[in-house]
Amino acid sequence: VVQGMDEVDAEEWDACLLAAAGEEAYNPFLSHAFLSVLEDSGSVSHKTGWQSCHILARNASTGKLLGCCPMYIKSHSYG
Repeated sequence: VVQGMDEVDAEEWDACLLAAAGEEAYNPFLSHAFLSVLEDSGSVSHKTGWQSCHILARNASTGKLLGCCPMYIKSHSYG
């Protein structure tokens, strides 16, 4: 679990995403760049009630990223 996209290498995240979805089903709203902008702009923050809590699965031997999922904890019922 990581608390922000700045804790994950962009190329590694996007390569994992592309490998899972394939080029035809690639979703830009799950890209490292898009999720980083949400965090960097403050759209996702404690103030707005959204806390990043992204899940990563890594190979225990090599550390290679095998799976990733953007997740958020919502701290209030506004927006």
